[in-house]
Amino acid sequence: VLRVVLVTGLFLLSSCASAAPALRTVAVTPGEAAVESQFQRQLVLEQHFSDDHRVQTIRFKLGRGALPFCPGRTKWKFGLAVANQYSFSPGDQSLARRSFGFRDRLRILYVIPGSPAHEAGLRSGDYIARVNGARIPSGADAKPRYLAAADWQSGAPLKLVIDRDGLKKTTLKPVEACDFKIKLTQSQQVSALARKDGVSVSKGMLWFAGDHELAFVIAHELVHLARNHLSMIGRFGVSRKDVESEADYIGLYIMARSGYDIAHAPKFWRRMAANFPRMQGSARTHPATSYRFVAMRKAVAEINLKLASGEALVPGSRAKLARAELSAN
Repeated sequence: VLRVVLVTGLFLLSSCASAAPALRTVAVTPGEAAVESQFQRQLVLEQHFSDDHRVQTIRFKLGRGALPFCPGRTKWKFGLAVANQYSFSPGDQSLARRSFGFRDRLRILYVIPGSPAHEAGLRSGDYIARVNGARIPSGADAKPRYLAAADWQSGAPLKLVIDRDGLKKTTLKPVEACDFKIKLTQSQQVSALARKDGVSVSKGMLWFAGDHELAFVIAHELVHLARNHLSMIGRFGVSRKDVESEADYIGLYIMARSGYDIAHAPKFWRRMAANFPRMQGSARTHPATSYRFVAMRKAVAEINLKLASGEALVPGSRAKLARAELSAN
């Protein structure tokens, strides 16, 4: 009897395996999917605006605080971004028109808090009519004409005529800041990297880091640029770990000089260790997260003492790195 039951069971299983499975789902028309696809493309563009505004705000603040560390590599900043439909890729121009109202006229995309543009009362959506007396035309040439009419090198004021329920004149007095670019990559890895022309930050880092943590990460990479760390490695015994430690240390000073609260900055390395346990061990190129946490906690205490006493926020000097810097220059 047992054999019969087994044979019957095997037959039933075989029959089930050969029959087409009955899957349960709902019907979605191509038109319905196309509508949702369009909406998701709009979300992508909105997220791009949000990410860019976020990192440019941090870049502006850090660039101001880092001025003593980047002599000869500065630029005058006004704190606004402008765009029209031609600022987007050809594939996104129709979306920029339909979903965000961009047309031929140049308008302010966003204003950075605390910047000259913000202090002057400019707003997202203001149209740019004239720059330093030059009329800004509509069309594909609008942004290039705007960039050409503004004086980015001398520190001269930027005289604008904007259109917001009528024409209004305003003048922006620029502020000097370290000149470095930030490039956002679509990588999901939690990473940032200093390059010759600036700093690249991954999408993964934007997801992982809060604003204060992201400010530390960018300040760290800015130190690599400002101190020309790449040229120091191998001179007078300077290792990659040495320059990584200095970037953490001076990066905290830049954050403090930029107005950030650095009290919780060392916890970034605890979060990295918790999410990426392999970083707890000392790697060939980077110190262990435990070392970096303790070193940064000591640096925070050092900076807080200087803030409390009114002492200038100038980092100490490590002889080995100082000699390597002199040799590199």
